[in-house]
Amino acid sequence: MNREAIIIDSFQSALGDGNNQTVEYTTGERIPLGPVSKVYISEEHYIVYSDQDGFFWYNTDKALGKPSREFNDIWNQVQSVRSLPRHNAEAVMPAVDSSLATAVGCAFEGDFDSSRKAIEQARSVFLEECERQAKSLNMLVTSIAALSTSTIGMVFFFNLVDSGTSSAIALAKILSASIAGGSIGVLLSVLGPNPSNVRFDPFATRSATIIDGVLRVVYGMVTALVVTLATEIGLVTSTVLTNDKTTLAILIVAIAGGFLERWAVDIIRKVRPAEPVAPPTASPVAPPVAPPAK
Repeated sequence: MNREAIIIDSFQSALGDGNNQTVEYTTGERIPLGPVSKVYISEEHYIVYSDQDGFFWYNTDKALGKPSREFNDIWNQVQSVRSLPRHNAEAVMPAVDSSLATAVGCAFEGDFDSSRKAIEQARSVFLEECERQAKSLNMLVTSIAALSTSTIGMVFFFNLVDSGTSSAIALAKILSASIAGGSIGVLLSVLGPNPSNVRFDPFATRSATIIDGVLRVVYGMVTALVVTLATEIGLVTSTVLTNDKTTLAILIVAIAGGFLERWAVDIIRKVRPAEPVAPPTASPVAPPVAPPAK
């Protein structure tokens, strides 16, 4: 005798909008499920699957009875994880969905501790992948922007080296050095290890991540300009860099200032912390059952 529910032959929807499918339990009970994309778990009295739109569903036969309140809590947690923005986690969604389906199956079997562990594992994998993708894109955009602006700044800076000593030329040298050195400093900051307190928004959109990467280069150029000006007017002194104000010395100061952007951004965030944005969660409602066949 078959000990698990099976999907029997599909039949064409009466509305002509796809194939609806039916589950047959070991008791002989048959229930229409609607369009089924993937079956994750198929047991004697229940089935966990997803539809053509990617939504999670479960269905049970009459022998299993009404789900308990604890099961409903597990189901809502599963839906909470699946409702998170997934544009940065497509690569791990099959593994995440499998873990969540396992959590539902364990809940059906009464093993709620294992269900919670499976949900936490799925959430951890999901968030780690989202943050990794956000970090990778941020580093890529920042590196491209820094290389572009540093090249432009270096061209202007070295074209001004022998252009005279007037105030306007001196200011132009400082500005071009800040652009070039600040961008190089940001690039070194990006390629180096990040401080432990630096986090990337796992739910940031692609456009927001790109803007953040470009702004990081701007922060670097601004901090480079501030440090370079402070050194030039004597607010910051160093026998190594200011004893003989050579062209290379100005550029080195700008690079050091650009590298400080990581701490400058951290200071800004501490002075004016951003409002925490809670990720969307599933509504605490009773779990859905299979959609009726059309």
